[in-house]
Amino acid sequence: MTDEMMHAQMAALYAQQRLDQKHLDHLETVLPPHLCESVRHYAQSRDYSTKQALSHIVSKFFGSRFKSPQSATSQPTPKSAPLATTT
Repeated sequence: MTDEMMHAQMAALYAQQRLDQKHLDHLETVLPPHLCESVRHYAQSRDYSTKQALSHIVSKFFGSRFKSPQSATSQPTPKSAPLATTT
C-alpha cells in the first residue's frame, strides 16, 4: 500500500469519525443521556454509524407496528350497495 493510499484511507476514516461525532452531539441535545448512550452502544456493537443505527432502530420500531400502505391496499375492498333513492 502506498503512502498516498494510506493517507487517503486515514483521511476518510477521520471524516467519518467527525460526522459520527456530529450526529452524537445532536443526539445529546434531543435525547436523554441514557438513550443517547444506548444508541451509541448499539452503533458501536454493530459497527454502524450513528445515522445508520438510528435509521435501523426507527425502521424496526415502525415496521413492526404498522403495515405498509401497499399491504393495506392489496386486500379486496367490499363493494358498497348503491344508495336507494326514494321518489
